[in-house]
Amino acid sequence: MNKRGFTLVEMLAVISFIGVLLIIIVPSILGLINQITTEIEGIFTETVETATNLYIDKYGRDYRLIEGDIYCIPVQDLIKEDFLKDEILEQTDIYNIDDILEINVFQHRSFTMEVNHECEPFSAQNLYRDDSGASMPLLDDFLVPIVGTESGFIKADTTKRWYDYEIGQWANAVLVTEESYDSYQGGFTGEIAEEDILGYFVWIPRYRYQLFNYDGQSMSEETIEIRFESARSVITTGTENGDWHTHPAFNFGDQKLGGFWIGKYMTTGSFLEPTVLPNEVMQQNSNLVDNYQTVSNFADNLENLNARMTKNTEWGAVALLSKSEYGNADPVWVNPNSNYLTGCAGNSQLASSTTTCNQFDSVNGVNASTTGNKYGVYDMSGGAYESVMGAMYDEGNVSLQIAESDFSNLNTILSRYIDKYQYGETSTNSAAYNRRILGDATAETRNWDNSSQEFVYDENPFFLRGGNINNPGIFSFDPSPGNITSGFRIVLSKE
Repeated sequence: MNKRGFTLVEMLAVISFIGVLLIIIVPSILGLINQITTEIEGIFTETVETATNLYIDKYGRDYRLIEGDIYCIPVQDLIKEDFLKDEILEQTDIYNIDDILEINVFQHRSFTMEVNHECEPFSAQNLYRDDSGASMPLLDDFLVPIVGTESGFIKADTTKRWYDYEIGQWANAVLVTEESYDSYQGGFTGEIAEEDILGYFVWIPRYRYQLFNYDGQSMSEETIEIRFESARSVITTGTENGDWHTHPAFNFGDQKLGGFWIGKYMTTGSFLEPTVLPNEVMQQNSNLVDNYQTVSNFADNLENLNARMTKNTEWGAVALLSKSEYGNADPVWVNPNSNYLTGCAGNSQLASSTTTCNQFDSVNGVNASTTGNKYGVYDMSGGAYESVMGAMYDEGNVSLQIAESDFSNLNTILSRYIDKYQYGETSTNSAAYNRRILGDATAETRNWDNSSQEFVYDENPFFLRGGNINNPGIFSFDPSPGNITSGFRIVLSKE
């Protein structure tokens, strides 16, 4: 047999051919590798995004971890909650176990995600939450959580049960002075010194309720169906009885609040140094604008929270919640104290005017609370008339009326600070009640609690709530030109 090897020319031809094949194939292989790598990284990123979404679904109802819709979430927390496996982290260099993810949430559940170690996380896992679905109280600025004892209130341990809406134990906190705040942090336990307390506040969590009297007909009282919801929940808008309706008090302008703090008592103290304290004389300034400016002075005690006069819908949110399974099963007792002391009750629901006071935590005193215990909101029936930020337009429904309130131009107040009502000339008929805002506890609770109910009209464009010692009722509302001597209440929320 004639054996013959490759000639040099043939070998060069083969090498050239292989070279051509490599030129053709290698880019394809590299491209395929890059494509697979990109797809793997994409799948991994989607896995982390899914884990993050699950985490926010679980803890997002608590409250914003930092300003706006931005959350700071450690990757370690995703692993602790078993939303992400640490083995997955070992397969890529995109994220590490020590990374902190800054999540900016947009509408329709979309968000951006990036690593930002300057982002300060908040660990929600170690904090107590009840089973009602209510948002966790926002403890910002100089608010110290408190829980009741037989002798009063002490600082609450937030890792243990300090509120429980299912038994009517609404969350309470005190705002203390900036100078004293640090002394109540860390492992402090016990009572808060009275001289350090600027005000008592009650947390009202975001909720939707089932419409029960959409047309504002006269009806008997009934228990209102409430469902707590997250600030990330889709806003529901009801148009007939039986529909669910997100309460408007939790939409502060274009911002969705997880809840707000409301003064446990009507405002006390002075114009320059307002307080919210029990067994103190209610402030009754000369007109609406003075009340508004007093709240501005209270805001000087805050850094990150917004302080404002209670809006009419915010009053309504508290009143409706009080008539749900989470509130007082019985009618709220009147505060009949003729000296206008806060947090008082008489010896019966409709006690006559008296100089005596059953204080807020006494056997009779708790009946004047929205919860029937000392964890609720007081002074919502009787005491002094309470002015709220709810006003009516002029006849053209263009500008809010100023009337006798002494506001220079009420329309300069941002719309989120005041509820605006359509113009009308009647106050006690269906046409008047049809101008209500759903949730403000006016037309929907028509004739409840034997309350006095007269809608704003014509030249009396401002709402007063709660009646007074001679004309009480948590569902009372009256019109005012804005100059009637009245008390008021403070609300705190995130800016």
